[in-house]
Amino acid sequence: MEIGFVAHDAGGAELLSSYALENCFSGKFCVSGPAIEIFSLKFEKFHNYTLEEVIADSDLIMTGTGWASNFEWNAIRTAKIHNKRVISFLDHWCNYRDRFIRNGISIFPDKIWVGDVFALKIAQETFPNLEILLVENPFFKRIKKSFSSFPKKNLTGNHKVLYVSEPILDADKHGYSEREAINYFFQKLPDIVPSKAEIIFRKHPSENKNKYDWIFEFSSQNISFSNNVDLLDDLRESDIVIGRNSMALVAALMADKKVFSLIPPGGGFCILPFSEIIQL
Repeated sequence: MEIGFVAHDAGGAELLSSYALENCFSGKFCVSGPAIEIFSLKFEKFHNYTLEEVIADSDLIMTGTGWASNFEWNAIRTAKIHNKRVISFLDHWCNYRDRFIRNGISIFPDKIWVGDVFALKIAQETFPNLEILLVENPFFKRIKKSFSSFPKKNLTGNHKVLYVSEPILDADKHGYSEREAINYFFQKLPDIVPSKAEIIFRKHPSENKNKYDWIFEFSSQNISFSNNVDLLDDLRESDIVIGRNSMALVAALMADKKVFSLIPPGGGFCILPFSEIIQL
């Protein structure tokens, strides 16, 4: 069976690329946006095909489920028009239904995959008429394998703190802006790390490289921006990982890091269903 992989958003790209790599699939890839760097990093002979080529040459289409673009949604729709079976892999724990709706039009795959029991419960409640399959999360499996023999750092002395950002598309909906979120992070950092800390700031893959140049006005701490495409490289360099609702926080748990969710007052609580994440 020839499988075609389609992804745009980083979360889905991590899942699909890890799954394809683990199972040695040589199917065709059609990716855009943040997914391009993620796939090209994992596959030495990476080639990016058009959607039409992937659908024509594949028996099955596997997609991510991004909701900030129409890329995966359009792939599902086009594949269904050509009578190709579609599996979509959910990569987070929110906005499930919105991922399959554009301009009031709902397009659903033949089957949905999820990578943990929390996502399974949410998906079953959201899509009672769709087939939902629980599979081992290939991205998290890769992280666990990578860190299984990785020595834990001694947390005495200076700490390396990895901050993972997330774009805020609607500040009114969230209850806070990106500047307020970053400011709150620096306000609360002494409660998490009393001593001097080295801060590694990891921008979301969809964000412009110069978007957060203004963060230096909030702190005199040692701050650097990560240039790593692979999240695992940043996790290896870090002792503590802090963010809001990013999947990277769950990935950090799989790497056995100490993880905090830091959301400004009025912004609600962390939606990630993992009790190991410390909420401030």
